[in-house]
Amino acid sequence: MDAKGVDVPPREFPTNHQPDYPASARRQGREGYVRVRIDIDARGEVEEVRTLAAEGVDAFRQSVQRAVGRWRFTPAMHEGRAIPVFAEKTFHFQLQGGP
Repeated sequence: MDAKGVDVPPREFPTNHQPDYPASARRQGREGYVRVRIDIDARGEVEEVRTLAAEGVDAFRQSVQRAVGRWRFTPAMHEGRAIPVFAEKTFHFQLQGGP
């Protein structure tokens, strides 16, 4: 079930670490994004992370897979019980410019 169609959607734990910006991509000045589908079980654990779209170096996709695969969520609730759901999320890898 899509996380948007439940009574209480899953929530990311605040301790979930965001994907790291790969050092090689940073040195090369590379930017991009990765959009993933996250399958979350009824306990709030990630079952699978699938890449839906990506732009940039493959290291961005690998970084997202590593980080999100370890995430935890509060379980999604529907009609009073915890259920498995999927959610989609986009991660942007952008270098910050400055003076």
